[in-house]
Formats: sequence, structure tokens, C-alpha cells
Amino acid sequence: MKSVSKNEKNLKILYPIEALGVEKALAGEIRVETLPARLKPKVDFPHRHDFYQLTFVTKGKGWHEIDFTKHKINGRQIFFMKPGQVHAWVFEKGAQGYVIEFTRESLPSVSVKSLFLLKQIPLIQDAIVFKKESFWKDFETTCELMIAEFTNKSEYFEVSLEGLLQSLLVPLLRASENVTQHNTSSLVEKFQHLVDEYYQTEHEVGFYAKKMNMTPKALTMQVSRSLKKSPRAVIQERFMLEAKRLLSYSDMSVAEVGYELGFDDANYFTRFFTKAAKISPSNFRDKVKALK
Repeated sequence: MKSVSKNEKNLKILYPIEALGVEKALAGEIRVETLPARLKPKVDFPHRHDFYQLTFVTKGKGWHEIDFTKHKINGRQIFFMKPGQVHAWVFEKGAQGYVIEFTRESLPSVSVKSLFLLKQIPLIQDAIVFKKESFWKDFETTCELMIAEFTNKSEYFEVSLEGLLQSLLVPLLRASENVTQHNTSSLVEKFQHLVDEYYQTEHEVGFYAKKMNMTPKALTMQVSRSLKKSPRAVIQERFMLEAKRLLSYSDMSVAEVGYELGFDDANYFTRFFTKAAKISPSNFRDKVKALK
């Protein structure tokens, strides 16, 4: 019986906000800590979370790899990790900065505009660099205010943290390239949640349409109108993202990756992946390893 590697085990777990960090935080709360306190993770890299992680590097050198893209760090840099992404980092001694972590429930949803922000933040780029010096100063000042609120925990500090966090997310959203205003309906959001839940075993639009008590044609019209892509494309993109994660970070064979994602025939998985990615699974893995 094949033993499961540490990397492979980590990839199968979505670590909650309670599992990481120096100070304890629960879902719905906002945790703010300094980067030096977080350089060595509680859970070995690479790993993934079920929460958002905003990392602001103010000083230092190293690298941060997010979903098989390795970002070099040399000075100020901002990283925005979304739930489910796989990441690992290495910093040289002396790195400085802040780590802010929160869940979807951490942000207030009392207004239409706040709800819109919640829908948009997954579109923030993984890595952002600002050219204006004024932005860096404002960003660092806000992070310092958040550190003080989180450390002192004075009355109403949670409310203050919510407002300060939003003041960081808005400029990040504005700065992210190719961000479109997605006014997704509750129906489309439900479809996306179902894809996240079943993509490993269900690859056909008909399955999701049945789950939503719709015809495949009606689901296709709704999703295509809102996301400018077909339901089949959404399913394939989610599937391919997970396939690339497993090929990049696990020790599983190509056949095992295919089996993990619902393919009993390794050759069929290889053909499916190659057609979608324009590169075979083994060549994709070799290409990613060559960049590390």
C-alpha cells in the first residue's frame, strides 16, 4: 500500500483560520499579526486555507509561490491569498510586514455596497505592486492601526477592524487588472458553489442543472449571461486548476491525479488535460519543477 506524502496530505485539507496564526482567531473574526511572527508556519508548506490571507511585505527578500506561480520578493510587495489556493514562502532573515487573515463572515454585509465588495474580492490579483509612494505609506499606516486594535482589543475593536480592512481591500480591487463588475445572481452563485463541491466527480452540465431543478439549456443561458462563459467552461476551469495543483505540489502519479479527479482511465485523463492545457500532464509537471 502506497504511503501518503506530507505534501499530498496537506493538499487534501483546507485548513481553517483556527489552525494557523500565533493568536487564536475563529471564523468571522479578523486576525492581524506581524510577518516575522509568521515566517515559520504551524502547518508545513505547501498548504491551503479556507480563509483569505492578505500579506504586506514592507521589507525583505525571498519568494512566495501561489498556485504554481513563484513570485520573487525584493522589497515591498502585497499578496492576496484566496480560499483553496496552494502556497508556500521563504524569506531571508530580517523580513518585515503584516499578515491579515479573515473569512467571508468577517466583513459586514449590512449594505448593498458591502455585499458587492464581498462578491468582488476574489477577483483581487494574487500579487500586487504599487508605484505611488503615497499608497505604501497609507497602507502601512492602516496596518499599524489594525495591529494596535487587534493587540489592545479595546471596546468595539472588531467594528474598527472591519472598517480598516475594507479600506485596504478597496484600493487592492481598484488596482487589480482585468477586474470586471460581476453582478452575479444568487442562481449563478449557487452553481459556482455546487461546482466547488462536486467538480472532482461530476463534469457534466446536466448534473448541475438537475441539482438546481433546471434544464441544461436554462442553466447555460443564465451562467453565460452573467459570467460571459458557459457552465462547461466553469466546470473545466475548476477541474483543471485542481489538476494543476496536484501535479505541481503532490507526489501522485499522473494516473493517480486522474483517479483523484474522477477519471478511471488514465489515458482519458491525459487526453482531457492535454486538450484543455495544450500540454500533457507530465510535461506540465516537468515545466513547473524546472521553474522552482
